[in-house]
Parts: sequence; C-alpha cells; structure tokens
Amino acid sequence: MVIGLDFGNYNSVPYVIQGMDDTTKLGGEPHRLVPPEYPYGIPSVYFYTNQHGKDETYVGYEAVSMRATPVENRLRYLKRQLNGVKTLDGKDIEINDAITEVIQFCVREANTQLLNNFGETTNQIALSYPVSYGVDDRRQLVELAKRATLEDGRQVEVIGTIAEPAAAALDYLAVQNKTDKDTTVLVYDLGGGTFDLSLVSAYPNGKGFGKDKFYYEIITNDGLERVGGVEFDNALFELLKQKISELLKGDSLTAKEEEKLKAECEQVKIELSHFESTSPMVTHYGETLDISVTREEFEAAAEHLLLKTIDRTKAMLNHPQYNKPEYIVLTGGASQMPMVEAALKKYFPEYAGKIRKHKPTMAIACGAARFGAEEKDLINGKDGPTVVQVLDFDIGIRLLDSEGKYFIDTYLKKNAKLTRKSINSSWRTSTTRYEGQQASRLTVYQSIVGNTDNIDNYNLDNYREIMEVIVDHGKPVPQGTKTQARIVADKNGSITVEAFSKKNPAVHVTAVYNTKPKSEQ
Repeated sequence: MVIGLDFGNYNSVPYVIQGMDDTTKLGGEPHRLVPPEYPYGIPSVYFYTNQHGKDETYVGYEAVSMRATPVENRLRYLKRQLNGVKTLDGKDIEINDAITEVIQFCVREANTQLLNNFGETTNQIALSYPVSYGVDDRRQLVELAKRATLEDGRQVEVIGTIAEPAAAALDYLAVQNKTDKDTTVLVYDLGGGTFDLSLVSAYPNGKGFGKDKFYYEIITNDGLERVGGVEFDNALFELLKQKISELLKGDSLTAKEEEKLKAECEQVKIELSHFESTSPMVTHYGETLDISVTREEFEAAAEHLLLKTIDRTKAMLNHPQYNKPEYIVLTGGASQMPMVEAALKKYFPEYAGKIRKHKPTMAIACGAARFGAEEKDLINGKDGPTVVQVLDFDIGIRLLDSEGKYFIDTYLKKNAKLTRKSINSSWRTSTTRYEGQQASRLTVYQSIVGNTDNIDNYNLDNYREIMEVIVDHGKPVPQGTKTQARIVADKNGSITVEAFSKKNPAVHVTAVYNTKPKSEQ
C-alpha cells in the first residue's frame, strides 16, 4: 500500500485505500492511519523551548499538549513558511527542519497503525501540495519529506505529488461517480492555509490510445496563497479584540492574553459553524470576561475573504475553454462554514442542488493514496488509469528586448498537459549583452498570477525567479553570441532547463535551483 499524506497547516492526515479496483483505482475501503482519539488528524505543530535549562522539542500530539508551554513556542502553519527561520528562546529554528520532523512523525505514526492493523509497513508516500506552491516550493517539499526516516531507518520515498484539490476530485470521482458518462467536477478547497480550486474530468472509458490512454484529466488549477482558515481566524480575532476593547472601555488584553485568544479562535470558528452564537473563554488579569459573538457578526467580518474565493471560482466557471462541471465539490475544513455554501448558492444559482460536501478532513489524503497507487503501478511497469496533470504556471526565461528592457519569454504555458512523457519547449535563442562576455546567465521565472491569459510579460511583478542556468562559452566571445535553451517538464511538473553555447556546443548545463536560506544553496 501507498500512504497518501495531506500535510496540512492545522492538521496532517495519512490514509491508505485497501481493496481498490486494480485497473481503475475505483472503490476500496479507506483507512485513516491516525488513532481514533484524534478525529482531526495529527497536529502539524512543532514545539521548542529551553526555558527549563535544556532543549525540549515536541512534534505532533505532544506539541499541543499541556507540557508544550509557553503556547507562543508552538510553530504552526509550517507549510506557509518554507525556508523561514523562527527564533525561540534564543535559538534559530529552521522551518524546513520542523517540516521534516512533522512529516517524519506522520509517516511513523501511519506505519504504527499499518503494522497494528495490517501487519505491514511502507516507506512509500504520495504527497499533496497547495496549488499556490510554485515549482521550487513543490520540489523543496518533496526533498524535505525524503529526509524523513522510518523507525527502522528506511528513508521515506515520495513516489508521486498531486495538487490538493485535484486529489480531492480524484477521490470524489472514485467514490461517487456511478456512471459510464464523462464527468467533470470543480473542487472548492478552503483549507487551513490556502484556497485552492481544481477542475477535473473523469473518462470511464478512457481517452487516447495504448500507453497514451488516460482516465482522469486535471484541466486546470487555481487558488489564493493567503486566503485560508488562518485569515478567517484572524478576522474573528480582530472582531473579538474590538468587542473586548469596548467592554474594557479602552483597556486591552496583555500580549500573553492575546496569544491565548488567537489560539482559541479556530475552535470558536468551528462552534459558529454549528451554533448561531458562542461565548469564548477570555480572561483579563485572571477575571473571565462576559463576551459573546454571533455567526452573523463573524460572517460580516470575514465577507471580504469569502468574496475573493467567489471571484476566483467565477473566473474558472466562466472560462470559455474549460469543461463545465456537473458538480461543485466542497472540501477542506474551512469550507464547512455555513457561509461558504450559502455564497456559492447565491452567486451560482445554476448549481442549486449540485453543491456536494465530500469528506472535508480526508478527501485529499484519500485521493493522494489513489494517485500514489497508480504511480507505483507505472513505476513497476504496469498500466494504471493514468491521471493527466497540468502545468500550473507559465514558465519562461528573462531576456532583453531590442530596447534593453527586460521581459519574460514564455517557454511553457500554464495548463500544458503533463502526460507520461516529458513535454519540451522549442529551443529558443538568447544573445550575449557585452563584448568579451565569457558566460551567459539564464534566469528562469514562473508566473504567480492566477489567470495568465492576458499576463503582461514586461511586468516582472507577475513572476518570481525559481532557478538560474550559467552557460560557459569557454572563452570571451563577441557581443551577440547565441545561446540555445529549452525547458522540459516531467509528468509531475518538475522543471529542467537545458542550454548550450553556440560557440562551445560541448558545454551543456542544467538548472541550478535558487533556494533560501543561503546555507542550503
């Protein structure tokens, strides 16, 4: 079996699927590899302190236990902080190391459950990632996962990666699609840290021929990097702060009291999904404050965030080149807020009765497990129900035009289909800028805007640098000497750049990734 891992900002969930159809990967029984006393999964939390004179580190369940104090030393939202550094009790904690520790804890816990229930273990995982993750983020998350080990010393092997909403769509189609007709669904995934969209089609009879035949097609992905449960919690926090300030007549909570209130906002948000109002436990200098908040007040405070997700959904549904979905599928913990479904019904009345909730805490992990099982078959030379993924970004190289202005020459377009074969751009030509130049620097960029149909290639704010290539011409060359380059994307969206000098064809180089911090370059 292959573990599907949904590494979340709040909680992480590992699953395996037992008894899937060997050919289609349909059906089967999902097994959550987390003890039953943890219904929301494994806390994606890393804790460090040195307040007792020695280093203390906790991960997962223990990182949110009573012993993990002070609360402000609990590192959360790790997925949003790749390459970051946090100073705790005078020690710099590398977020990347914390991510590896949490993933390692999840995989080891999953194997404990596998051993207890099935008498076997595995080091193979399929990893989901947010749509907003760029090429470099995705590559780095995989590398951090591969640093993890099982208790017997085996390295974790990542055999496949898939966008989070696409994984949820795969699981929905595998479980709910009881028809031989082609079916398209739009997954609206409002998770703890990001908002993701994915349009996915299932073809029960397959498309294409022979080894190029596929049964699932991820048509497009989109999302918002800084709109998730965290932002909704912050909106609730600001609302409560305002209420407290009015109650205290201008006085305010202490820094520690605010930290405690922030930590409770997620639970208050969950309560407001079930009740019209709630009274959070707020103390000020030891006294309990009489504070209540209504669902209506919270929804008004967070409406601007919800409308951002509606705008992105509208753009995808109205795009003339995309298949029209039959259903809108809600997944992700924050998508269970009543205002989400209400807004979708309001703005998309044509989908009345066609908005489905699908396993908010497990769909992504289950879809990743199905995808991983297929990848394992392909690695072993078997044919599986191939999932055609897409490139989520425009990929190009920064060049100078005839007027000396920088622009991005797009080599691969967003939504290019990633099949079993790599896709290659055409060879493009750039030239040296100076007389006597011995090397050429090719800087590779990816787009960061959601819809790249009308992107301005001269506005570098629409792009971010992901890697660079240095081509050595072998000796100083005249101005205008040509360099040839192309970009290659494999079926998982990993990017390679190939380049050579026209003056020295024997010099062939591939991309060097730019990663931060510099100690890891």
